[in-house]
Amino acid sequence: MVALLVAAGALTAVPAAGAVAPIAADAPDTTERAECPVEVPAASRDRVSCGILTVPERRGDGADPERVIRLPYAIIAAASVEPREDPLIVPFFDVGTLAHFLDSGDWASDERDVILLARRGDDLSEPTLACPETGLSSFVADGAFDLDPDRWLTQVGACRERLVAEGVDLAAYGNGPAVADIAALRTALEIGAWNLYGAFDASRLAMRVMRAESEGLRSVVLDGASAPQLPRYELMPANFSTALDRLFEGCAADDDCAERYPGLERTLAGVLNRAASAPFDVVAVDPATGGRLTVTVDDTMLASVLRDALASAELVAALPFAIDQIAEGNTDAFAPILQPTLDRFGVGAVGLRLSVDCAEEVPFNDPELVAEAFAADPLASHLEGAVDPFAECAIWEVPAAGEGVNAVVTSDVPTLITVGGFDPIDPLPWAEAAAEGLSEPTVLVFPRAGNAAVWSTDVSRCGAAVARQFIRDPGFSPSVSCLTRPVQVDYLTTADIDPNPAVSSLSRDVRGPVTAVLLALTLLVLAATVVYAIVIGVRRRMRRGGEVPAGIVLAGLAATFNLAYAIGVAVVLATADPLVLAFGLPPGVWPLLVLPFAGLVTAILLVAVLVRAWITDDGVIVHRVLLSISAVASLAFAIWLLARGLLTL
Repeated sequence: MVALLVAAGALTAVPAAGAVAPIAADAPDTTERAECPVEVPAASRDRVSCGILTVPERRGDGADPERVIRLPYAIIAAASVEPREDPLIVPFFDVGTLAHFLDSGDWASDERDVILLARRGDDLSEPTLACPETGLSSFVADGAFDLDPDRWLTQVGACRERLVAEGVDLAAYGNGPAVADIAALRTALEIGAWNLYGAFDASRLAMRVMRAESEGLRSVVLDGASAPQLPRYELMPANFSTALDRLFEGCAADDDCAERYPGLERTLAGVLNRAASAPFDVVAVDPATGGRLTVTVDDTMLASVLRDALASAELVAALPFAIDQIAEGNTDAFAPILQPTLDRFGVGAVGLRLSVDCAEEVPFNDPELVAEAFAADPLASHLEGAVDPFAECAIWEVPAAGEGVNAVVTSDVPTLITVGGFDPIDPLPWAEAAAEGLSEPTVLVFPRAGNAAVWSTDVSRCGAAVARQFIRDPGFSPSVSCLTRPVQVDYLTTADIDPNPAVSSLSRDVRGPVTAVLLALTLLVLAATVVYAIVIGVRRRMRRGGEVPAGIVLAGLAATFNLAYAIGVAVVLATADPLVLAFGLPPGVWPLLVLPFAGLVTAILLVAVLVRAWITDDGVIVHRVLLSISAVASLAFAIWLLARGLLTL
């Protein structure tokens, strides 16, 4: 059940000065101004205002008026001094969404307000369907991670029991009620014309909005389309296989990748088969504690994490390298691929995913057809068992939605549908299926992207540029240079990476307060030693009196070697490709690795000289003490490097 790895301080805000007033003067009692539930950067506080939308848990006859849901929303005011009056509504709001739109959402907020609305049941919602029972700590013991499928189902059951005991109606948190929540927000904020952006799980919600609540809707961006008429679990193996084929084809078309990794598909098959019979251990970082976490990787986990990597796109360029390294026995190369999946473990409301999935998706999939689809594909077959949605839904016990929920969505609203070339979740056939009932669809493929090409602005700004142009004028097909000259993947190989698993954890290590302070003190002592040695060298007359022991030159050299190494590593970490650093170092910096060895050898010689100086009483005691402190600092630095695997060639 490894695919479950990615199951899906407040500041008072200043009212925004955009086209949409945060709270209208005659707004109904369902809205109120409130502090933002996530931190707003100081530089953006004049652009962001927040509020709470209060909605009934259930609407209609027989609903309990006392059962309400409080949904936070945030309004990011347009950057323009003359903003347009048609805001963009984003039907999801969590810890990272506000930061993302402030940092990378200029395509949306340059000309119009952006409104983020928390989804009922999500992390910021009250109540939330988050399941701490399924968090990482429930599967970690003695520094080892074990995602046992039976334990996962047990924890899902524990979450359900708690939520039901708290009075939560699990069946009231589907996409249908969420559509009505968006309509309630529009009414409360007196929004006429508006635009809609749906990505990830909210793509399907956006399509429900197009079907049921499209009044005033001017344009829709589906950043990866989840066509409701397609059975997701029956097609999961084919989607994964298609994404892998794109990876194999891309490597074969890249001269360097093809030369170094011929037969990549065959290599991956061998790696998966070997992991099935002989799982291997990988040391990762526990995202909760920052400590080391041992993860046993079998074929199912390996395939599931590869699927995650293809969806995120940031790691795609390194996948051929990582697959080849694992095949050669360097299983440490899997750690950078695994870490993002571990970092996302438990993030997002698992209960919300189950309430939606078990009502609107799983009932429309046939377990026998799912099993047949996995068995039919040699590579995708390793994913089987990674997730058992039918077992999950048997525990969650929410009724299936009506059959109309998986009907083709029809709409006249101009719609941009983006497709990532490596997307194993919502690939091109899904986009084409989503476009079937739309009268004005624009389907565009972004070869470099994974899932959500507009969102993934750190991979390429092409998706954002296209979305900006489309939402500005939905009546015209976007035309930007990156579509005619798409960015291709520049695959990394051993010509680009000198593998060293210690490098990827270095930045995390030095962030710890204790480690950071000790390292800073050590480097400060080494820097003081260099200055001390220079001063002594300039003041030669001090040596005539026998005041300084003979080790001053060795101390200066040891400190210089170690400081030069620390500065060199800092420069490399600041300037090299972060993806390369996730696996090791650029190969051109290998001379840098000689410095700590020179420092270690010099420090050992210094210790020998100092032992003799203490025995023979050479030099005044203050200088012997200072040189001894320097020797301890040099040796401590070498031991620290050795313990973290950084003292290596």
